[in-house]
Amino acid sequence: MLISGLYFIPILVSPATAQESGVFDKQKTVRYNERLKFYLDQKTKTYLVETAAQERLLLENIKNLYTEIKQRGLEGIAKDHAGFAQIYGDMDRMVNDYTAELDAILAMLDEIQALSKTLRTENRNELLEQFSDLRDRLMAVVESREIYKKNLPTTDYKAGLVREYDVEVDSVLRMYERLERFERAAVARRDSSALQIVKQQKEKIQAIVAKMYDVTQDDPAFAEAYLNEVEQLTKVLQQLDKLDQRKAQTLTGALDVEAERRGILSKLDKNLIDLLGYSEQPDTAAITLEKAFQEWRAGRHTAFEVKRTQYAILKKNLLQTAETRSFLRMLNRDLSDALLNYAAERYLLADLQFQAARRDYDPYFARHGISPNWEAVIFYRAESLYGRAIFPEAYKIYEQLLHEYPASKFRGMALLRLISIAQTLKWQDQFFVYYQKMDSLSASIEPRILERGRYLAGYYHLALDRFNAVEAELSRIPASSRYHLAARYLRGIAQVNLGNASAALSHFDAVANAETLPWSTAFNTLLRNNALVKLGFLYYERADYATAVNYFEQVSKGSEHYDQSLLGLAWTQMKQGNLESSIAQTDALLGNYLASNYTYEALALSAHCKRLLERPASAMKDFRYVTNARGVLDVTSEYNEERRLIVAQLTELDQMEQQVLERQDKPLYELIAQAKQNLQAILLNFNYRGPKGNLLMDEFADERQSMYVQIRYFDRVIAEAQKTGQLEVAKEAVQQRNRVVKALETYQADRAVQAVNYWVEYPLAVKESGAAYRKQIVDSLMVEMESEQTRLQESVAQFQSLLARSDRNKVELATNFEILQQDLTDLKYRMDRFQTWLNSYDIEEVQSDFDQWADFSGFGLSDLTFQEMERREHKIELQASNLASIDGILRDRQASLQMRLKRFDEEMHRIEEELLEEQVRLDKLEHQKYFDFFYFDTSESETLRNTPAKTVTTPEKLTP
Repeated sequence: MLISGLYFIPILVSPATAQESGVFDKQKTVRYNERLKFYLDQKTKTYLVETAAQERLLLENIKNLYTEIKQRGLEGIAKDHAGFAQIYGDMDRMVNDYTAELDAILAMLDEIQALSKTLRTENRNELLEQFSDLRDRLMAVVESREIYKKNLPTTDYKAGLVREYDVEVDSVLRMYERLERFERAAVARRDSSALQIVKQQKEKIQAIVAKMYDVTQDDPAFAEAYLNEVEQLTKVLQQLDKLDQRKAQTLTGALDVEAERRGILSKLDKNLIDLLGYSEQPDTAAITLEKAFQEWRAGRHTAFEVKRTQYAILKKNLLQTAETRSFLRMLNRDLSDALLNYAAERYLLADLQFQAARRDYDPYFARHGISPNWEAVIFYRAESLYGRAIFPEAYKIYEQLLHEYPASKFRGMALLRLISIAQTLKWQDQFFVYYQKMDSLSASIEPRILERGRYLAGYYHLALDRFNAVEAELSRIPASSRYHLAARYLRGIAQVNLGNASAALSHFDAVANAETLPWSTAFNTLLRNNALVKLGFLYYERADYATAVNYFEQVSKGSEHYDQSLLGLAWTQMKQGNLESSIAQTDALLGNYLASNYTYEALALSAHCKRLLERPASAMKDFRYVTNARGVLDVTSEYNEERRLIVAQLTELDQMEQQVLERQDKPLYELIAQAKQNLQAILLNFNYRGPKGNLLMDEFADERQSMYVQIRYFDRVIAEAQKTGQLEVAKEAVQQRNRVVKALETYQADRAVQAVNYWVEYPLAVKESGAAYRKQIVDSLMVEMESEQTRLQESVAQFQSLLARSDRNKVELATNFEILQQDLTDLKYRMDRFQTWLNSYDIEEVQSDFDQWADFSGFGLSDLTFQEMERREHKIELQASNLASIDGILRDRQASLQMRLKRFDEEMHRIEEELLEEQVRLDKLEHQKYFDFFYFDTSESETLRNTPAKTVTTPEKLTP
C-alpha cells in the first residue's frame, strides 16, 4: 500500500526559474540509521520527560517516607506504622511455600532412588519399573518449562534462554570430548567391550545433532536446474539495477523498479539473497516500532506502577497511623519539595507534586480536626501550568481558586493572570468580565497589580478601536506607576484617533520630555522615539514645518520608526521648498530601509521633487519602480502558491517516511529520502530572475556611460594641450584616460552579469506577499486547531464512557486505559501550548498604500511621457522647419554652383583651344628648325670641321 501510494506524488518539480545553490547538496541525504535514531528520539522524548518527572516525584516521596519512618523511631518500626508486612508478607509466604513444596518433591525423589536400589538388589523388576515411571513424572514436573511461558518474552528472558542453550551445547561438547578420550584409552588397552559402548554413545550424540540439519543428498539434476534458475534471476536483477540507475531521476520509476525487485527477491531463499549481495526484504507482518514502543512502555509503566503502589501503600499507612504533628510534618515536606521545584522552574514536576499533595492529604484533615486550606497549592499549580504556557488549563485552575477561595490573598494575581490569558487567547468577553471584577475589588488589590490590569485594559480597548474607553482606563494610572509613560503614549494615540490633536500633543510631549534616566533603558527609549515621530507629524499637519523638522531630527538613528522620521523630514522639507534636501532624505530612507512600508510613498515624493527640478529621466526611474512592484507582487504570490504545493508534497512524504521507519524498510527509505532531498533543494533554490532593465543593471550601464563621457573629455583635453604645447598637461591627461579605460575593460569583461534576483530590489513587495502567505497559513491552522480540539473532546468523552464500562480487574486492560489517559492529557496540553503560541504569533501588517502610490506613479509616468512626447513633437517640427530652410539654401547654392561650373567649363574649353593652337605653333617651329639646319647638307668636305653648327641666337627672329 505504501509503495502504491507514492505513485501519486509529482516529485520532479523543475521550474525554469530554479537555480542551483552551492551550499545545499541534494545528494547528501540523511542516513537511515541517523534518521531512525532521530525518529525514535522524537517518539520517546515526551514520554521520557514525563517519566523522569514521575520517577523524581517517586524518589522525593521515598526520601520523605524514609525521613518520616526514621523520625518515628523504633516504636514506629515495631508497630509497623508503614505496613511493610502488608506488602512483603505475602511475598515471603509464597517463597516459603514454594521452597517447602520443592523440598518435598526432592525428598520424594531421594526416597524413590533409595527404594529403586533396594528393588534392584531384590530383582523385583515390576515394582522397579513403576518406581522409575514415578521418578520420571516427578522429574518432568520439576524440569517443566510451562511455568516460564507465563512470563512476558522480555529481552532478559530471551537472553536467559540463549545462555541456557549455550550451557547445554557446551555440556554436549564436553561429553563428546570425554567419549573421544575414553575411546583412545580403550584402543590403547584393547578393551573391545568398552570401545563398543563408547561408539554407541558417540552415535547417539551425533544422531541428536544430526536432527537439527537435513543431511540428505539432493538429486544432481534438480541442483543443476536450481543453479540455472538462479543464474536467470541474477541476470534479471542486474538488468533491474541498470534500469534503476537510468530511472533514478523520477520517484515513480524508482518505485517501479523497487517493486519488481522485491517481487523477485520475495521468491528467493534468504541464504541466496545474502549470497547475491542484496539486503533482506522487510517483513510486512513484523511488529512495527509503534507497537514495540507501546509494549515497552506498557512494561515500564507496569513496573513503575508496582513501585509507586507499594510506596503509596506505605505512605497511606503512615498517614493513617500519624498524629497531628506527624501529619503536618509530612505535608510540609511534600509542599516544600513542590515549591522548591517550582522556584527552580521544574514546572512539570511541581504540578505533579501539587496534585499529589492534595490527593494524598485531603482525606485526613477531618481526622485531625483541621480545616484544609489549599489556596496556595491551587495558585502555584496554576502558576506551574502558566509557566509551561498551558494557558487554557491554567485559566480553569485560576477560576477554581476564585471559586473555592473568593477572599484568597492570591485573588489579585489570579485576576491579573485571567485577563492576561484572555487577552493572549483573544477571549474578549472573559477579559472584560474579570477586569470588571478586578476593578470592583480595586481597594483590596495591590496597586502594582491593579495598574498592570488597567494598562492591559487600555491596551485591549485600543486594539478594539474603543478610543474613549482607552482614555477612561489609562487616565486612572497614577504618575508614580511604572506604566505611566506607556499609558500617556497610548492615550496620545487614542486622542489622535478621536481628532483631538491638542490633547495628543500634550501626551506625546510629556513622553518625549520626561525626565526619566537613563534614556538607555530600551522601553523608555522606544517610547520617546515613537512620541517624537508622532509630534513631528502632528506639527506637520498644523503646517508648523520648522517645529516638525526639529522633532523629526531628534529621533535616534536605528530606532524602530526611524524610516517614518526620514519620510516626515522629506515631506516637511518639500513643503518648505527645499527640494534637494527632501530628495536626500528619501535617498537615505531608500538606502537603509528599502523594505519599509513607506518605500513607495518615498519614491513617489522623490520623483515629484525631481519633476519640479526638471529631472524627468530620474523621476521616471522612481515612478517606474513603484509601478513595476505590482508585477513583483504578482510573481511572489505565484511563488508562494508553488511553495505551498511543494510543502504539501513534503508533508505527504513525511507521513510516508514515518510509515517506512515504522516498518524499518531501509531500501524504501532511501527512495523517499532522496525524493525529499530533491524537493528541499527545489524549495531552497527556487528563484526568479529579472530582465536586464532592473536596478542593478541600470546602475551598471550608468557607470559605463559615465566612463565613456570621461574618456571623451580626456580626449578633448589631450588634443587642446597638444595644440597649445602643454606637454605635461597632455601627459597627465593620458595617464588619467588610461586608468579609466582599464576600469572600463573590467566592466566590459564582466559579461556574466546579465540578470539578477529582483527580489532583492523589491523587498517590500516580497514582504507584503510573505505576510499574506503567513496569514493564510495561520488562518488555516486556527481552523484546523478548532476542529482538532472538537475531535479531542469527543475522544475524551468516548474514553470516559469506555472507562466506565470496562472491567478494572483486568490488569492489561487497566494498563492500556492508564496509558491512553496519559496520552490524551499530554495531547491536550500540547494543543493548549500550540494554541497559545498561535494566538500570540503576530504577523506584521504591511500598510504600504501601494494602490494609491502606484496610481500616483502611473499618472506621473503618463504626465512625463506626454511631456516628453510634446517636447519631441516640438523638436520634430523645429527640425522640419530647419530642414526646409536648409533645403532652400541648398537649392540656391546648387544654382550658383551650376552657373559657376558652366563658366568654368567655358573657360576650360577656351584654354584648351589656346593650348591646342600653341601646340600647333610649336610643332611648326620645330619642323622649320629641322628643315633649316638639318634637312639640307651644307658641308664643304667629307671630313668634319671643328667649327660649330649654325645656331639661332636671337629668338625674336624666330617669331612669325
